[in-house]
Amino acid sequence: MSGKPESSGLDFAESSLFTMRFTIAALLICGVGFSLYGRLPAALFTLGTAAAAIGARLWARHALDGVSAALSADRACLFPGEVCPLRVTLDNPKVLPLVWLTVRFPLAPGGALTPERAWEVTEVEEGGVRRPWYEKHVSFLLWNQRLSYTSRLRAEHRGLLTLEGLRLLSGDGLCLCVRDKDIPLPRPLQLAVFPPSGAGVHPVVPPPQLGAGDRRAGSAGRPVGDPERPGLSAGRQRPVPELPPDGPGPGAHGERV
Repeated sequence: MSGKPESSGLDFAESSLFTMRFTIAALLICGVGFSLYGRLPAALFTLGTAAAAIGARLWARHALDGVSAALSADRACLFPGEVCPLRVTLDNPKVLPLVWLTVRFPLAPGGALTPERAWEVTEVEEGGVRRPWYEKHVSFLLWNQRLSYTSRLRAEHRGLLTLEGLRLLSGDGLCLCVRDKDIPLPRPLQLAVFPPSGAGVHPVVPPPQLGAGDRRAGSAGRPVGDPERPGLSAGRQRPVPELPPDGPGPGAHGERV
């Protein structure tokens, strides 16, 4: 069974009213009516306009067929203030050229990573909610051409950006009809922003200084061993004998019992 063609489901929401089906049908009816009543100039104008609208719609329908995109990053972990270069690669393997092309992908909620150039940020409404998106305009992706460019994202604060795909927009040369296409990435690209070094880390309090006759302790207050007998490790100290409650016994002064 053959797969579903790329041009079968299109979204012309961002196209002009000039290329809508109702407009094209109205122009054709007017052109035929003018020609029947001998209004040749008006008939040529309306029929020519309808032909331009049909051509723009067909161009937009197949503009993104076969076009592929890839996204890569030099690093995946950043700290606030650092910049991560993103490399976008576009490939148009067909004969039909792309006069213009727009690359988009959603940004992390809260603005953990933002484009270094302010004009590369736009708002896109999806499901009644407006979210910030990255947007880059590319001109003239010709036939059988591969193009690469680099954008830079700046880490603002702690957060995570996961990119699962890119959205491409293109159409006819006059921008009368626009088509978009979502291209999934082979594997999700994740960029993580960690808090600044030392943030949220509690200071280490050194142990109190013990006297010369006291037992030495480590940084956690645990015994580290007998300094005079290094063979005894911490936790294996020789036990100190306890005296009976009534005082020293007959063997306390070295007498044999």
